[in-house]
Amino acid sequence: IGGESTLTRRLAEIYEAQLGDIERATTCYERVLSFDPENVETLGALERLHARREDWEGLLAVYRKKADLVWDVEEKRSVYHATCRLLREELGRPEESIEVYESILMLDERDQEALSELQGLHEQYERWDDLVALLRRQLPQSSVGEERAKVHLRLGQIFHSHLGATDRAIDEWVAVLSEGADVEDAVAALERLLSERTIPGWEGVAARVCDVLHPRFRDTGEWKREVAVLTVRGQLASSDRDKAAFLRMAGERLETRGNAFEAAFD
Repeated sequence: IGGESTLTRRLAEIYEAQLGDIERATTCYERVLSFDPENVETLGALERLHARREDWEGLLAVYRKKADLVWDVEEKRSVYHATCRLLREELGRPEESIEVYESILMLDERDQEALSELQGLHEQYERWDDLVALLRRQLPQSSVGEERAKVHLRLGQIFHSHLGATDRAIDEWVAVLSEGADVEDAVAALERLLSERTIPGWEGVAARVCDVLHPRFRDTGEWKREVAVLTVRGQLASSDRDKAAFLRMAGERLETRGNAFEAAFD
């Protein structure tokens, strides 16, 4: 077998380099590989030839075999990335690349290309639970508050818009407020919930949002927004006493801050 393998390899080299017969060279290298299925050098030759012939299925088979054989982490990761590009760009089967990108993250959980592509694929195929899991994996990697805030904001949008989990959306948007970064997007998202009365259990949702936003608007001096929140909270109060207390507070803010605002233009 060793002699036949050596002779067949030599024929493959002649067909490729001297005669330019890519088809026969490929056939010979495949024959060589049958003698030694784990020969990385032969796989490299087949990788080159399949790419020249634009035999994408053949190239995919080579990549998968090569990924199983190589031990070096960087080399394996490079093969996985090449596999993903092939599936997306040449074979038009991007969904199959999801599993391969997951394999990349098993090697390096901070691989930015894999993280970015996976996010896009999960969104494209509406794999919302998978996208949530992926985003949650990124939180421990983010040391900057602004980065974590962006992840929490995106999680809130997914829970609210795609999974119908409003309480979990609120949890994420409240988490943004604790990061000390730009929080206006999260505040605005919470405010919008106050007008979405068709949400199941809206009264409880709105009461919770009001209890989150009221102290924030009070402390930041945003009296108009505070009055709006207090008004909604008063309407939702379970007792006449609480309702009167919230509406009285709203009236006081409107009177004191509103009059001061008007006086500034007198």
